[in-house]
Amino acid sequence: MGQGTVCFHWKSFEGRIKKEEPVVKKEDTDYDTKNLSHYKPELDAEQPGSEGKFYKCNVCKAGFKSKSGLQLHSSSNHEKILYSCNRCEYQATQQSSLKVHQQSKHDGVLHFCNQCKYKAKYLSDVRKHRKYVHEGVRYSCDECNHEATSQQNLRKHKQSLHEGIRYSCNQCEYQATYQVDLKRHQQS
Repeated sequence: MGQGTVCFHWKSFEGRIKKEEPVVKKEDTDYDTKNLSHYKPELDAEQPGSEGKFYKCNVCKAGFKSKSGLQLHSSSNHEKILYSCNRCEYQATQQSSLKVHQQSKHDGVLHFCNQCKYKAKYLSDVRKHRKYVHEGVRYSCDECNHEATSQQNLRKHKQSLHEGIRYSCNQCEYQATYQVDLKRHQQS
C-alpha cells in the first residue's frame, strides 16, 4: 500500500460511540477508504418475487441483487461508518455521497442539461429536470385533476389537500400545508 496517514472511523451502537480499528487514508483522495471484503453476505436461493439469486442482509433481512449492493447497505445502515470531509464538518455514510458533496460544495463542479441552458450542482437534479421539463413526465392525482412533476410532489399534494395534514408553527397560530412553507415562515 502507498504512503498515507492513519485515520479512525467511529461506530455508534445505540447511542454509544466506539472507536474502530485505524484505516489508511490515501493521500490522493479526500475521503477515507475501508475494505469490506471481510463481510460474508448470505447468498439465498430464489425467493418469491425475485429473479435468480440475491444477497440477504444478515441483520435486517433486506435483499439485494448484487454483493456490492449488500455491502453498501451494510456499511451505510448497520456499521455506521462515517466518511468525513476534510474541508468542513460534513459527514456521509457512503464514499460516493462524500465525493458528490466535495464536488458540489468545494470544487464548484456543475452539471449541464444537453437540451437547454439549465445547470445544477447535482447530476441527479439535471436528470430530474430532463425528465420533467423535456420528457414531460407527470404523476396524476387519483382524487382530482392535479398533475405533479414528481412522485414526492404528488405525495405532498395528497397529504396537504386530501388528507388535511398541516404543519403548525410553535411560536404562533400559523399553519402551513407544506413543510417548506413552515420553514420559510419561521425564518422570516
